[in-house]
Amino acid sequence: MVEVLAVVLMWKLDEAERLKEKFGDDLGFYPAFVVMALDEYYFPEKRWKKDFYDKGVTMILPGSYLIDVVKDELGEDWVFGIVFHDKTGREAPSEKDVREAIRSGKIIRMHPDDHELAFRVYLCWKKKYISLLERIKQILKEERYI
Repeated sequence: MVEVLAVVLMWKLDEAERLKEKFGDDLGFYPAFVVMALDEYYFPEKRWKKDFYDKGVTMILPGSYLIDVVKDELGEDWVFGIVFHDKTGREAPSEKDVREAIRSGKIIRMHPDDHELAFRVYLCWKKKYISLLERIKQILKEERYI
C-alpha cells in the first residue's frame, strides 16, 4: 500500500482543446508548474524526489489503468496527477490507494484558469532557464568540453 497524499485535478478532458488554444504548447509545462506549487505551498515540509531512484514525495501523471478510477469516483474525466510518498524509489499507487484517497477527500484542484497568472510567471522563468541551459551548452561545445 502506498500513501497517496493527494489526487490533483488539473482540467477536465473536454476542456483540453480550449486550454490548448489559450496556452498553446506551454500547456505541456503545466504539470511541472503544479509540482512546484505542491512542493512550495501544499507539502513544503516533505522531502521531494530529485530523480527516479530517489525516495520522497513525487507526483505522477497516471497510466491508463488509473484514469477510469477518477471517472468512476467523481463522475467526470480529468487530467490529474497523484501525489504520493515513494519509499523505495519504484513504488506506484494502486487503484485501491487512489480510490481511498478520493473517498477521504484528498483532492487538490489546480485548474489552469484559477492559476493563470502564477503559471505565466512560471513560464517566463522556465523559458529563461531553458534558454540559459542552451547557451551554456553552446559555450561548452565551442570550447570543446562536450
